[in-house]
Amino acid sequence: GQSRAIGDELLLKTAKDSGLVELSFGLESVNQEVLDFTNKKIKISDIEETIKLCKKYDIKTRLYLINGLPKESRNVVKQTIQFIEKNKPNLVLLSSLQPYPGSPIAQNPQKYGISWIDTDYTKYNHLKNRFDDNENLNSVVPFEYEKGLSREQIYDNLLELQHFLRVGGYNKWLLEYQFTMIEKV
Repeated sequence: GQSRAIGDELLLKTAKDSGLVELSFGLESVNQEVLDFTNKKIKISDIEETIKLCKKYDIKTRLYLINGLPKESRNVVKQTIQFIEKNKPNLVLLSSLQPYPGSPIAQNPQKYGISWIDTDYTKYNHLKNRFDDNENLNSVVPFEYEKGLSREQIYDNLLELQHFLRVGGYNKWLLEYQFTMIEKV
């Protein structure tokens, strides 16, 4: 299933009794300032409590995070690693911010401090670098902030976090699934 932070123990127990085996959360960032600025309407503490309850009822947890969001700092790598090590979700999938047409960021880049967006959308791919480091900066970070992190710093953060997730086994299940599907073809 997919959900926001539930934090309701009876609901999670009932869901488990009904067959729920995994719950996914689009957390996006572990930095509350980033979440507030992007209007995510979620609290880090609520996600932590929900993960704790999921573990109690043997429900696997999957987190989706986005690298390069407005208001991120170099410290986001350390914060993300600390959050993951503390809460130990079963799977963490990290993507790169891609300001696609129609998204709030693409519609109003100035509000988010973006000075440039590459409009060659054929280069966009938020999944790059999930399994290896052989991608390039232009497709992973197709935008630039006026101030704050540079494109290179955002890319370096992504590489560091993806490496941590691979080494820590936090995307192992997905990698095994990918190879299983390739073998079937």
